[in-house]
Amino acid sequence: MPYSRRNVLKSGLLAALAVPVSQLAARESFDAIVVGAGLAGLNAALKLEAAGLRVAVVEALQRSGGRLHTLNVNGERFDTGAVEVGAGYARLIALAESLNVTLEKPSGAPLPSGTGLGTANFLNAEDWAASPFNALSPTERKTPPSMLLMQAMGGPNPLKRAQDWLAPAHAGLDIPLWDYLSARGSSPLALHYMDSTANFSSLKKVSALDCLRRDALRREGVQAILRIKNGSQSLTDAMAKRLKTNIQFGRELVEVKTDAQGATLKFRDGGTLSARSVVITLPTTALKQVRFDPALPKPQAQALSARLYTGVTQIHLQPIKPYWEQDRLPANQWFASPIERLLSITDARGKVIRQVLWINGDASFTLNSFSDRELGDWALLELARMRPATRGQVKVLAVNSWSRSPFAGGAYAEIAAGQCATTAEWTAKRHGRVFFAGEHTEFSEPGMESALKSAERVVREMAAKG
Repeated sequence: MPYSRRNVLKSGLLAALAVPVSQLAARESFDAIVVGAGLAGLNAALKLEAAGLRVAVVEALQRSGGRLHTLNVNGERFDTGAVEVGAGYARLIALAESLNVTLEKPSGAPLPSGTGLGTANFLNAEDWAASPFNALSPTERKTPPSMLLMQAMGGPNPLKRAQDWLAPAHAGLDIPLWDYLSARGSSPLALHYMDSTANFSSLKKVSALDCLRRDALRREGVQAILRIKNGSQSLTDAMAKRLKTNIQFGRELVEVKTDAQGATLKFRDGGTLSARSVVITLPTTALKQVRFDPALPKPQAQALSARLYTGVTQIHLQPIKPYWEQDRLPANQWFASPIERLLSITDARGKVIRQVLWINGDASFTLNSFSDRELGDWALLELARMRPATRGQVKVLAVNSWSRSPFAGGAYAEIAAGQCATTAEWTAKRHGRVFFAGEHTEFSEPGMESALKSAERVVREMAAKG
């Protein structure tokens, strides 16, 4: 075998994961089982197969992709998760090229945004600073509510590099983001507005240190944005087609039993699978429902239990008529209301082709008891209450709730205040023959890139396990 990095890795994996012939009769003939058919799971499975291993892939949903999810409604394809690809996502860009999946620049044109404080208090952005409804402090009142958090986080970042986030000098930043921003001068009213516009669960829960880490990653990366042509799920569909094995859909993991020889997985359907090693890519919200025998170390179980996920509920709307021409307010709107944000999707000419009510953070979880139909009906009533011109002028295309999904529990992971060090130490730590991957296990890359990198890490760990 020629000497190369790939061949060395392949030899190491075969040696580490090969099942003795005497045990094959008692175990299914897999070298590894990958749980989860999202980006991390599929990337791990492809790399393990490339090393010559026998791999099974199981997925609780009836589709690949995980939180890469593309809907097709009336012939229009649109994403409900993983919408944006950073131009610096080297792994994802290389993967897409290898699978002939096209990345493209977004075609839409940006639109102005307005503010809705009440049913009669609608303001264009240019009217906000002088409005009698603006009760912010003198230093804050020029900034629209939707931009307050960006402005507050926009100054010098205490982290010169994202990789320094766990340095002892920064331990004092592992406090609620609310406290951090308050100490920097943000007023209580501004913080209240920020809590409605933040892409976090709650400013009072999320760690400022975690937010600063993510801000540093964003600043270090290339700012341009790409999108996956035909929807983000086309990438994971292409990955699934490249696999040698068929994904076993509809299999919810409930128990993992391990010993010196390997692992046996039990599923909700009563079936089992066994292999030498297991890669689990489930979000911690789903992972907390899985029994481990032997149990996870107490610090690891506690770290997983304390992990937060950002709730997101989306109600996709089709405008029947351009009602914004009637009330002369921006098509994009931030509301001091449970519906929070109205975002407009445009074509290359700037024509609005679809709108989304976007409910973020803890407010999203309060809607979990609603069905899709109930969510849509409620959203239309609340939108009409806040913006009367929409009454009868929009219809619901689709509803998507990452908060309500039992296999996601939110759109993406965040770290609770006071938990940064333990989260970094324990989230990705292997448990015997069980290895953990997923975007929540990787802290040196943003977004989808983190999921792909986590798969690379577990493949190296499996080779080193021996």
